[in-house]
Amino acid sequence: MGSGKRHQKPNRAKGVIDPEALRAHMQQQAVEAGVAAPPVVPVCLTKLVSTSASDREEGCVDITQFALQPSHHTALKYHKAHRKVAQLLRDENVHVRGAAAAALRNLLTNDTSDDDALLEEVVTQDLVAQTIVTSVTELMSQYPRVSEALGQAKLAAANAAHDISTADEEHDVVTQEEQLTTLLTGIEQALEENDVVTQEEQLTTLLTGIEQALEENFELASVVGEGSPESADILSDAAFLSQVATVVCELSVSTREHSVNAAVAAAELLSLLSADNDAVASFIGSGLSSEQLHALNSWIQGVPPTSTAENKSPSAISPRLLRLCVALAGTLVNCAPNEQNATRVLPIINYALTALPFKEWCRVLPLLSEDCNLADEVRTLAVSQSTDRLRSLQAAVDLLGTIVSFVCEAHHDEEDDEVAFMQNPHAALLSNSGVFSNVGEVIKDLLQPFPDATCMRALREATPKGDASTLQHLFLSVEVGVFGLASTLLMMLPVASLGPFNVVWRAIVSALQRRYELATADAESLTIATESPAALNLLFLQLESLAEMSWTVQRKDTSGASEVQPQDLDVFTRLAWSPKASAETKIFSVGTVSCVGMRYRSTSIEAMTACSRFCNGMLVDEATTVDVRAEAANSLMDLFDNEAYDETLYVPLGLHASLTDVLNRV
Repeated sequence: MGSGKRHQKPNRAKGVIDPEALRAHMQQQAVEAGVAAPPVVPVCLTKLVSTSASDREEGCVDITQFALQPSHHTALKYHKAHRKVAQLLRDENVHVRGAAAAALRNLLTNDTSDDDALLEEVVTQDLVAQTIVTSVTELMSQYPRVSEALGQAKLAAANAAHDISTADEEHDVVTQEEQLTTLLTGIEQALEENDVVTQEEQLTTLLTGIEQALEENFELASVVGEGSPESADILSDAAFLSQVATVVCELSVSTREHSVNAAVAAAELLSLLSADNDAVASFIGSGLSSEQLHALNSWIQGVPPTSTAENKSPSAISPRLLRLCVALAGTLVNCAPNEQNATRVLPIINYALTALPFKEWCRVLPLLSEDCNLADEVRTLAVSQSTDRLRSLQAAVDLLGTIVSFVCEAHHDEEDDEVAFMQNPHAALLSNSGVFSNVGEVIKDLLQPFPDATCMRALREATPKGDASTLQHLFLSVEVGVFGLASTLLMMLPVASLGPFNVVWRAIVSALQRRYELATADAESLTIATESPAALNLLFLQLESLAEMSWTVQRKDTSGASEVQPQDLDVFTRLAWSPKASAETKIFSVGTVSCVGMRYRSTSIEAMTACSRFCNGMLVDEATTVDVRAEAANSLMDLFDNEAYDETLYVPLGLHASLTDVLNRV
């Protein structure tokens, strides 16, 4: 990143080894031996040990961006960038601390290994959770002092400007001595004014650094708190939670953008920690001051605590503050999941559900293009607002799932989900709130194909641009949450709540087909799935929920209203055989194919043959889990329980032998 003149390489003395030549020789030897050469140390890592704070900050910023790209992430991981960055969380410079927290967060969240080794290292060896607690405590002790000093500097600057503008003007003839005195006085005033402005700028920069460091530390805390139970315990200490609550309640009403950002990050950390956490529940129940309780209750209604207006709607708050409202609503429900609290938060959930993902993407797409003519600050604001609306939607979907879980917790496993929900005395809480209608619109928005092919391509193509890539991954995460909730709701509610059977079936299968094709595209296609392991993982999570939805529709379709086409079976069989498909995805695929076979077993020997071969393949595959093989065995026994195909399929396909072999092992 640095600049400077390029110097010619000095002539090497005879007998002195050229490091570059040696490196090239070692790499060539590695290639010949079939061993990958170690990645060259990235320049950004050398900046981390610089004596210059700006260099250290710049190195962290570079790592934050490079960590998003798999090839660069591999090199950074090889050279232990996560350990080096973690050490800078204690840096004396607040700007370096904030940048280090952002870099470490991206290194952890973009790690594709299954063992969480990076997280384990920084948690156990660098004590990241403890460092965050210490850093936030220090920052919060600095914040009021710097904020007060900045206010005084601004007041001093305003007074100085006022004194100059209102000074008496002398129109009398003055002596040369008087003119010189006046000139010197003006120069002194100008110097004093410049000193005040300089001080104000310095304090503004320092306060912004503190706010950004708070925001980044809270976001990093969310990552380590979610991935490490030990870290979650440390972050659930009452003294630290008090600091978090202070940031939420005091900085959320600030007019400074970075203060609000820190408050939102703190609220989202509080929501994450509050899930199944007695320590947080106890703090929320008895550790908040009356002012903090007032602020919490106000924000849950979507109303700033400083507002005096009556009947103020959530539409009056910014998309950024909507994230804060939904996060605090989640904290309340996590700490005390009951009907009263659910009733309180459903209005803010409904409001957050009004953001339709595809429409948000199509709205923001022109702003991501290279030829966007809007001023940078306008473009950045618009992209940020769309990001905030999608994150609010994501959090609202998760919160609704939590409410659905505790409303239905009394249901028994042997009960039919739809019947049990109809008889549930608490079902009216959800049914009468309008939330099913709103979330249904979001589900339909994501199931349908993009009406605009350009928007669709832009969403799925690989892109190196930071804003676009971030939005693409966020969009995939939103889809994961929505389809997961949709799968649950489809078991509880009639399929007709989403539309006619065949329309719903075709929408689900088509959505599954599109995502399967994206997830299994050739590397040369340069899609987001081929370039980002994280995106690929999100796609297979979507496929898991869509497969479960398909099975639910087929189980409920007792009249055969959904028209199953031959290619429908093909996509489920291919999905189940994918090495990246989860055991649950395989089970749902087997169940769906079995239901189709049951429907057509009296009319189509071709369908029965295809279903039987697939289920038998899953049954005899030693690589599949016991649960998958059990589902395949049950499906085969259901398909052939009437003995109609014993002579034509059951015996010739070796199904009897397969089932006998499996049953003998049990």
